[in-house]
Amino acid sequence: MKSDAATLDKQFAKVDNQFDRLAKAVVKGFAETNKLLTETKEELRGQIDIYIRAVDGYAKTAETYMKES
Repeated sequence: MKSDAATLDKQFAKVDNQFDRLAKAVVKGFAETNKLLTETKEELRGQIDIYIRAVDGYAKTAETYMKES
C-alpha cells in the first residue's frame, strides 16, 4: 500500500511540474503578445498622425485656393 502512495505522489509531482512549466509558458506568451500589440498600437498612432497632418494640410491648401478664386 505504501508503495502505491509513493508512486502516486511521484506522478502528481510530475503533473504539477508539467503544469507549472505550461503555466509559465502561457504567461510568457501573453506578455510577448501584449508587447507586440503595444508596439503595433504606437506604430499605428504614428501613421494615423501622418495622415491627419496630410489631410489637414490639403484642407488648408484647398481653403486658401477657394478663397482666392
